[in-house]
Amino acid sequence: MIHRILSVTMMTLPLMTAGCSGRPSRIEPPAINPVAAGTAVLSKYDRDGDETLSPSELESVASLNSAVDRVDSDRDGKITAGEVTRRIQNWQELRVGLMRLVCQVKLDGQPLEGASVTLTPEPFLGDEVLPAEGLTDAHGMAPLSIAEEFRVEPNITGVQCGWYQVRVSKLENGQEILPAKYNSETTLGCEVASDNRNIVPGLQFDLSRN
Repeated sequence: MIHRILSVTMMTLPLMTAGCSGRPSRIEPPAINPVAAGTAVLSKYDRDGDETLSPSELESVASLNSAVDRVDSDRDGKITAGEVTRRIQNWQELRVGLMRLVCQVKLDGQPLEGASVTLTPEPFLGDEVLPAEGLTDAHGMAPLSIAEEFRVEPNITGVQCGWYQVRVSKLENGQEILPAKYNSETTLGCEVASDNRNIVPGLQFDLSRN
C-alpha cells in the first residue's frame, strides 16, 4: 500500500503557474552553468589531480556517486568535468522546472515519524538550485518541496532537478537521536531528475541507530 501511495505521488510532469494572461506558464529549470559546475566539482573533489573523479573520490560526494550510471557516459568508472556538464545539460533539455517528490524514512526497519528531511543543493551547482524539505508522518513518509522561505509562489511546490546532500534529523527532548552521518556529517545524497527511474517510487532512506 505504501509503495502504491509513493508511486502515485511521485510525478515528473513539469509544474505550471498562472501568468499575467491567466494562462498557465511553464516553471523554468534553474539556470545552472553546466561548464562552471563541471569545473567546480573536479576542483573540489579531484584529490590526485588526474582530472577525473575515481570511485574512491566519489565517496566524498554521495549525491554524484548515486548518479554514476547516468553520468559516466563512457562507462570507465570515473567521472570527468565534461560528463558532469553533459548530465546537467540533459536536465536542462528536459525542461522540467519542478518535480513532485516524496520520501520514506525508516529507522531500524520501522517508519520514523517526525523526522525532518532536508535536501541541500551541492555548492558546485551555483546559487540557482533551491533547498527542499519535508517532515515525515506516522508512515515515515514526507512530501518534499522547496523550503517555504525560498518559494516565489507560495502555492507552487516541488523539488528542482539537481544533486543534493540529504540530511535527516529527529529531535527528542531537544537532542538529536540519529547518528551524525545522517545529518551534521551526512553521507546521504541523491540526484533529482525526471529521467532518474530510481526515484520514481520516491526516495527511500533506511537508517540505523548505529
